[in-house]
Amino acid sequence: MNENRTTLRRNALSEPLALRSGITLPNRLAKAATSEHLADRRGAPTNQLITAYRALALSGAGLLISGNVMVDGAALEAPRNVVIEDEQHREQLREWAAVTEGTDAKFILQLSHPGRQTMRGNRLPGRRHDVVGPSEVPLAVGGNRLFQ
Repeated sequence: MNENRTTLRRNALSEPLALRSGITLPNRLAKAATSEHLADRRGAPTNQLITAYRALALSGAGLLISGNVMVDGAALEAPRNVVIEDEQHREQLREWAAVTEGTDAKFILQLSHPGRQTMRGNRLPGRRHDVVGPSEVPLAVGGNRLFQ
């Protein structure tokens, strides 16, 4: 009986999954959203990031969810986040978006703004650091006011 359950679970992981968005995943294996810190100093995807995602696409995972991709270079979640504010990194972004070509994997980009969770100093070089968020109350972490 346990052997049958294990087989059923294993088979369930390889079954396609239709999402409400209309996307159908080829299986139920996913690379969860992470924070890779693999952009260059200007926020462009690096070859290291693109190569890592290509390997994940070739691994057989049905879904790849990107790490935090910042929409404001003045407010980063962490150093070396990818940043999309304009067309500055268009070519590198196209290469990153193409990592699933020739595979069944789907790639979803996670756009992010850290708001008041931006740590002091996390910004692209030469950018002013104005932390914006829905509240003026500083975020206390472990009793410290690291995030303001």
